[in-house]
Amino acid sequence: MIDMILGILSGLGIFLFGMSFLEDALKDASGRSFKRILKRSTDTVPKAIFTGAISTAALQSSSVVSLMALSFVGAGLMQLSSGIGVIFGANIGTTFTAWIVAMVGFKIKVDIIALPLIGIAGIILVFFKKHIKINAISRIAIGFGLLFLGLEFMKNSTEIIAKDFDLSDYMAYGAYVYVIIGFFLTATLQSSSASTAIILSSLNSGIVTFDIAAAMVIGSNVGTTVTAILGSIGGKADKKRAAIAHVAFNVGTGVIAYIFIGVLSIFILDTMGFRDDTITALAIFHTLFNVLGVLIFAPFVPLLTRGLNKIYQKKPEILTQYIDSVQTDVFEAAIEALRKEVIRLHDASMRFGLMLFNIDAKDLFDKNIKMWKILANENQIASEEIVSAYRKIKKLEIQILEYASDIGSKELSIDESKGLSKLIEATREITYASKMLKDIKLNIQTFYEEDNIFLQESYETYRERISKLFKNIHQLISGDVEAETKMRKILQTITDENNASTSEITKAIKGNNVSDELTSSILNANRSIYLASQSLVESAFYLTQANNLFKDEAKREA
Repeated sequence: MIDMILGILSGLGIFLFGMSFLEDALKDASGRSFKRILKRSTDTVPKAIFTGAISTAALQSSSVVSLMALSFVGAGLMQLSSGIGVIFGANIGTTFTAWIVAMVGFKIKVDIIALPLIGIAGIILVFFKKHIKINAISRIAIGFGLLFLGLEFMKNSTEIIAKDFDLSDYMAYGAYVYVIIGFFLTATLQSSSASTAIILSSLNSGIVTFDIAAAMVIGSNVGTTVTAILGSIGGKADKKRAAIAHVAFNVGTGVIAYIFIGVLSIFILDTMGFRDDTITALAIFHTLFNVLGVLIFAPFVPLLTRGLNKIYQKKPEILTQYIDSVQTDVFEAAIEALRKEVIRLHDASMRFGLMLFNIDAKDLFDKNIKMWKILANENQIASEEIVSAYRKIKKLEIQILEYASDIGSKELSIDESKGLSKLIEATREITYASKMLKDIKLNIQTFYEEDNIFLQESYETYRERISKLFKNIHQLISGDVEAETKMRKILQTITDENNASTSEITKAIKGNNVSDELTSSILNANRSIYLASQSLVESAFYLTQANNLFKDEAKREA
């Protein structure tokens, strides 16, 4: 029992990781041509339904196709309405399994390619890691392989359930019980194709009647939604909406099929004449109620999309702290709000730079914590958090400049206009510094990870200088005038290092067994750190100058 539970949890973990890995790979592979092909095949609901049906029939897994749709929607490569269409089509495509079993008694098992797919794609990824397209395709293949492998782990770990599942024990119960059994069978095996094969085999051996098998197929159809729900965990809002659409469609279709199960059974067995061939009859039933479900729900996709868009709505992210609550009509209040907001932007930019060097900004800006203790504590930051921090800086810059432009449209004195210009210049310098630091993110990470003493020492040197510089900039902006001398001294050291000739730096690097690629990286990092440091210092001075101009103007008015 413990082994089975561990197997299920392991499979679930691999499955969820594969889902996340696949989504990231899809984002990176989303070139223009890829997007055009994707949009052409799913740009309308009928096309999306057809694509979903054909893809599922080919892959023999509605779960994988539904997950693919969730990934595309989550990655922003497919509209929510198109994703819903693909999911609808996947329900039709999954009935192809029943036809294969019914007609030839053989089912293609896609999951057996998982390990070869991961292995081959992994080898390609290692040898062609610099080739962008091959790299992206390999990662997509690995993502799919992990999905298959995770599903297989969960399925294998629960085979004992399927083996000991004696359907004859439940013959005396009503049809709804068999719907529930079909649901849990698919939810447990993580494969409607597998549960459909089991149901067909049971029907063929006479363990269950056609009506019972039909009820179980309905439950199995609803059970596939569990995979979609798992796949949406931790995803974006649209991804969760698509999963809800999947649940709504499958449950709605299941309810309709259950209500008319008697009518459909009579129609297939008697009117169509398949009473002597219940296997084919069940395949027809499976296809018929899914097609009817699509026909009923497809016209309502736009309405469903609008309704779903009201779900999981995130509150607008408010990045500003001061300017959003102050009107620009009253200059004194507006300019003070703007000044404070630019200081926040400056602080955010420095915190962003510290993230890159694994430095805790909270500790650095605390006067009571010694520098050696700060540098000794490496605070690893997730890459996603770093990317998010930079995006917020860019968004905040736009909001600040729009607010400043609105203030500038008012009638201002000469000093007020000069002070406003200083704040605008400070904002631009701050954002430029952030961009310079963002551009060397990978370089810094490489220096940190490389097993080379020279690079490690360079990394630690950058770390120390950035920390000391930013600490003094922070103190200067906070009103500590003595910090200016220290700040200028540190900046001069960074400037001198940047002004050193390229040949001298290259020579020093070459003597420490550093490749040409890393030589280029360290030179690039050196210059970018210098430019970012210079811009942050300049912006600090602009903030100080702007504050003095506004104070002078206030004194004159007084």
